[in-house]
Amino acid sequence: MRIKLNTCTLVTLIILTWACEDPSPKPSQTSDFSVSHDLSDSEPEIRNPQTPIHDQSLRHTADSLLDSDLPAELEPALNSTLGEGIFRAGCPKVGFSHARVLQGPSLIKGEAVIADTGDLILMNNRVAYVIQNPSQDSRTWWYYGGQIVDAVPLRNCQQAEEDRLNSLGIVIGEGEITAIDQAVMRAFKGERAEIIHNGDGGGEVRVRVYGIDAPMWLVEAELMSMALKAGRPKLKSEELGLELWIDYILAPDDNVIKIEFGASNLLDVSRTLRMS
Repeated sequence: MRIKLNTCTLVTLIILTWACEDPSPKPSQTSDFSVSHDLSDSEPEIRNPQTPIHDQSLRHTADSLLDSDLPAELEPALNSTLGEGIFRAGCPKVGFSHARVLQGPSLIKGEAVIADTGDLILMNNRVAYVIQNPSQDSRTWWYYGGQIVDAVPLRNCQQAEEDRLNSLGIVIGEGEITAIDQAVMRAFKGERAEIIHNGDGGGEVRVRVYGIDAPMWLVEAELMSMALKAGRPKLKSEELGLELWIDYILAPDDNVIKIEFGASNLLDVSRTLRMS
């Protein structure tokens, strides 16, 4: 064990020694290097006397290469018209969609409003959808975050109607519901979210929520009760052994949000799943 430890320490010291060597050129390396420049028809050259001449030439070349390699700046999806609530960062331009994390109260109007600071919003010039932050405790009748909790139409950078959406829950099931003692119904529980594309530069926006399957308590209790009454008692469901993710997608100038569901089977058996 000591031999291995000493060997590793020695290698580390050698690497550190190389890294600490002075990388600047030695005088003997620069003495034969000369540059001639005709200043008769140009402005005087500004040069740092402490920097070797050839180093400055290389820096100018590197700077020009870096400038040419810079990508074009993406056109923002929001205009400069600042408002309140969901419009505090600006209003979506026609032909663009936008996604971001809410940095303040949503100020959405309606009796069923859930959105708050930290939630994710997808919007364009026609609609806005809010996804509850999956890392926060649920604020609805649904047990878990990562679901759509608000949806409102927009017009002229204003909310056109009140929010009437309470919450949208996603369920994953296995087996036939008619076979009560074997049916399994689980809820999607979001754990973290990621904005794949925020809309700058154009195109549809995409927000991905990663999660797991978790108990859906109301349905779970009802299935167990029904199975018991039918003389075929069943136990509480267990994890399905899945890695889950949901993509929320909103295209420019569209009022419909698209939901894509993905799952990875961690078990060695093939299965048929149902989602609603």
